[in-house]
Amino acid sequence: MDYLKEIVQRDYATYSGTLLEKYFVELLKAEKKYNLIGTYWERNNQNEIDIVAVNDMEQKVLFVEIKRNREKVNLGRLKEKSANLAGQFKGYEMDYRGFSLDNM
Repeated sequence: MDYLKEIVQRDYATYSGTLLEKYFVELLKAEKKYNLIGTYWERNNQNEIDIVAVNDMEQKVLFVEIKRNREKVNLGRLKEKSANLAGQFKGYEMDYRGFSLDNM
């Protein structure tokens, strides 16, 4: 049991973060406002964006950073990380949000 407890403690943050991302993807899908919803990674994982949601009809893009702790969300950093991808959506309205356990 001690070994199992160590594994759970070691991997809890990663596992719960992944589940939280899946939760918010499903929440955005249920809103039916976006025709594309997914994650974004640049080469070598330099810029990872937890969720990118695109509405081509209204020409809007939503960039989302997800953290378990709301205070760790950094929208300024999210804007920096999304700069390359945002350049592919010329003329689109960009929205940047942070989701956390508080948004559930």
